[in-house]
Amino acid sequence: MEFILIIISLMILLVPGFDESVPPTGDKTFKIEYSDNVLSIKTISDQSLDFWGFDVKLKQNSSGILDIKIPKNFPTPASFSNAWNYSGTEPYVFEGGVEISFTTIEEPCYFHYKIPVKDMANLEIAYPLITAGTWQLYNPILFEENHPCYHKVFDIKKLNSPLKQIKSGVSLIDVKCNEGKVKIIKYNRMMVACVNGNTESETELIDRGWALLRFALPGMTITEINHSLCNNYEGKWHPEYEGCRDISDLQCSLMGGEFVDGLKICYDGICPVDKTYTLCVTNLALVSQELENEN
Repeated sequence: MEFILIIISLMILLVPGFDESVPPTGDKTFKIEYSDNVLSIKTISDQSLDFWGFDVKLKQNSSGILDIKIPKNFPTPASFSNAWNYSGTEPYVFEGGVEISFTTIEEPCYFHYKIPVKDMANLEIAYPLITAGTWQLYNPILFEENHPCYHKVFDIKKLNSPLKQIKSGVSLIDVKCNEGKVKIIKYNRMMVACVNGNTESETELIDRGWALLRFALPGMTITEINHSLCNNYEGKWHPEYEGCRDISDLQCSLMGGEFVDGLKICYDGICPVDKTYTLCVTNLALVSQELENEN
């Protein structure tokens, strides 16, 4: 007996998150997957008619099965009065005002619906609103970055390599790594790289002349990182300006600073009146404050 394997590839709709949802998802982009008999999908909302959901336009004379997969963490309507009132995640499907039955396929990351269609032009996938109190978008299901569903339900943009970021004008300390990577800097060579978090221990990296930039470590600040960079560039650090003296233009750029002329520097309480310096300043607000105090 001969078997034929048919692979059905679903299309992907990217839906921006919602600033007003609970929790806010405005910095995320959701991926909704659907079969190729769909012409377009858009979100719809009408509180007066007590529904919120999706308007699905189908290709001409569509028949068969509409496949649609909605992320389980996609916000749907709820209201709050001492606690969240939530109608659940199961929607209603209508075609021309007539409810259509459908099948739900159990998946870990998506609500997967198979909706039978026959000579239809469009249909609505609607979530009933909770009319008690003021409704807003809400979802109790959260996928954190370490959850296996995170990269499936969100559209994650890949960042440029550290070198491309620096060439585009990003300072050394502002280079970002893709998820799962750790940023490390070799200060004395002005090099930055993104490595797998589990490839080498912190001690091994430091032994090779690299230093981990883990901004989340308690007590580690941008000022401390810039101070370390200044020392490794063999410059002179001046904490009153959070600035570094006697370094190159490139080194200043990599620190995310700007050169400022005419700055007075005091040593042991002695401040020469007739001598000023040029510093690579990483906190311009301190310079502005100093100038205001002088005036």
